[in-house]
Amino acid sequence: MKRILFVILALTAPVLVFAQSALTGTDRASAIALLKQANALESTMTFDFKVTRHSSMLKDNLESSGHAAFSFPSQLCWETVLPSSNIFILDGNTVITGPAGNMRTIDISENRRFQSIARSASRLQTAGLLSEDDFTIALSRTDNMYKVEMVPLRRELRQLYTSITLFADAGTGAVSVIQLVDTGGDSSTIRLSSVKRGIKLPDSTFKTR
Repeated sequence: MKRILFVILALTAPVLVFAQSALTGTDRASAIALLKQANALESTMTFDFKVTRHSSMLKDNLESSGHAAFSFPSQLCWETVLPSSNIFILDGNTVITGPAGNMRTIDISENRRFQSIARSASRLQTAGLLSEDDFTIALSRTDNMYKVEMVPLRRELRQLYTSITLFADAGTGAVSVIQLVDTGGDSSTIRLSSVKRGIKLPDSTFKTR
């Protein structure tokens, strides 16, 4: 979960609360190693998602769901199915987005928002998501789950988020929930399911519809 994750974050809540204990020393080092191994990049990856977004400007939370496909390091298809259909495709330096039949193409070099995301992504592709050069990381554990609270250190990351929190299975290290707080104070929770890695993707996955 490296470069491409920050594109996902830019597309997207309630806070999960657990009785937890902070990890230090060898326990912390072992947990970090497990998390890195379990969430290492594969050539391809697919999953279903549910996003809950909380905004101070709205009375009710916004919910959406759909599925995503990656071909690392630079291709992503993030397709929202509910409450309405919308597709976001990243293919190198090009973004294709919109509802099927009415998609538009954006050159990242001409869009400041995507430029900022790309700068962050470039750093993360080298350093890794759990890099302590990029984040202050606090790690805790319940009986069956790790909670990884990350505060960005680098300017390009701080421009997007004040914190990123991962929840992962304590047995396997697989991340199942990502919580984000952006610089405006709004928050999102992304829940992942049906994760598949290293599978063959159709040639049409990253093409306009």
